[in-house]
Amino acid sequence: MKRYIELFCIVALALSSCYKEDDIHAELGTPKYTIEDSNDPLDHARYEFMKNTGVYILYDFTSTDYWALTENAECIWTLQANRSVLTTAVCDYLPKVLFDYYDNAFKRQFFPLKILLAERIEEDFWYDPEVYDYLCGRSFMAVGNITAETVNATEEALRNARGELNGTLWGDFLYGNKRITIPESFFKMATQPYNKFLGREADDIDIYELGYWRFDQSYLPSSKRTPANSSADVHDFVLMMTTHTEAELDEMMEGYEILRRKYDLLRKAIIEQTGVDIQKIGNIR
Repeated sequence: MKRYIELFCIVALALSSCYKEDDIHAELGTPKYTIEDSNDPLDHARYEFMKNTGVYILYDFTSTDYWALTENAECIWTLQANRSVLTTAVCDYLPKVLFDYYDNAFKRQFFPLKILLAERIEEDFWYDPEVYDYLCGRSFMAVGNITAETVNATEEALRNARGELNGTLWGDFLYGNKRITIPESFFKMATQPYNKFLGREADDIDIYELGYWRFDQSYLPSSKRTPANSSADVHDFVLMMTTHTEAELDEMMEGYEILRRKYDLLRKAIIEQTGVDIQKIGNIR
């Protein structure tokens, strides 16, 4: 299953009068959404999050809230109908895998305007549709596969989700939308270019030696390729930094000079621009 993809959102005219499309800061503009406070845990959590951060958590939306095209195919969104699952997602699951690691000031400045929750997101193909766990555009991040199994996941599954969702935030949303910059040298260190076919499943290829953490996840294991693009590369580094302690990564990077240099460069660049040390997320157990 493809867990991430770099997308650009074509904003519908219905939203263009509500906020500046040229800026993805959640703090700017007045969107059309209204989230009322109530005694209901889901309503209250969404209201408090919006009040404190300017970010709207939406589970009932239309195509005017996104326009995600992948390979010329519009995505089909299955909206979440189970309210108890949504409550767990907003009040427990998302804080564990994303929200709790950033203060409100950071969320207000760097989070997307909208976080869209869906039970299923898939490409509109008549054959073997691709299903996504995460998508992002100019003004939104989407979290798919919001099911009872997902939101009540094991610790290992929560850790994996934490890595993928933080990777999506930093690699696909912030870097992909040019909200942060990364030194060009980060992308030139690897010994093989992006989206390069390397071999088959049985081939003995050390991806660490090339300067990457993992093969492109959008292909079957039988086809080994380097990450699809620079956003995917950043995504994978953030994933590793948020799911492993610094000591664990030091051991994993021993003998892999390119990985070490890219790790140090990315960590420093993010700290300098946002004040966030991503590695501290991975250090939390």
